Order: sequence, then structure tokens, then C-alpha cells
Amino acid sequence: MEGHTAEQLAQSLLDFLKENGIDIKDCRGQSYDNASNMSGKYNGLQAHIKDAEYIPCFAHSLNLVAKCAAECYL
Repeated sequence: MEGHTAEQLAQSLLDFLKENGIDIKDCRGQSYDNASNMSGKYNGLQAHIKDAEYIPCFAHSLNLVAKCAAECYL
């Protein structure tokens, strides 16, 4: 993979799906960490893959909450 921009990630994902005979229309959802290049509503990967509903990764979200809670008590 060449880079980490949403455009490059989208192209890599679409290439992977095509190489494996998977139609993007058969994908119901997409879930990534909360990095802006992945989750950005207008410029993130989810914005480039409109055929699959974006759901933030629960594990990453929970980790951010736990980190913030722990820092509040230090």
C-alpha cells in the first residue's frame, strides 16, 4: 500500500475486493478506528465507500473512554 490517505486506502480496499471477487454492494457495513483518515464524514475512507454503512469501531471507542477516564484520576 502506497499511503494512508483516504483516497489511497479506498483504492486499496476496492482493489482487494475486486481481486477476491467481492462486490462492494454485498458489503453491508464498514468499521474502522477513529482516525480521521478512516472515519472522516467528508474526507475519510467512509466518505469514499458509500455503499456500506459506517459504524465506528466499538473497541477503539471504548479504549478512548477508558484512557480518558484513567487520565482524569491521575
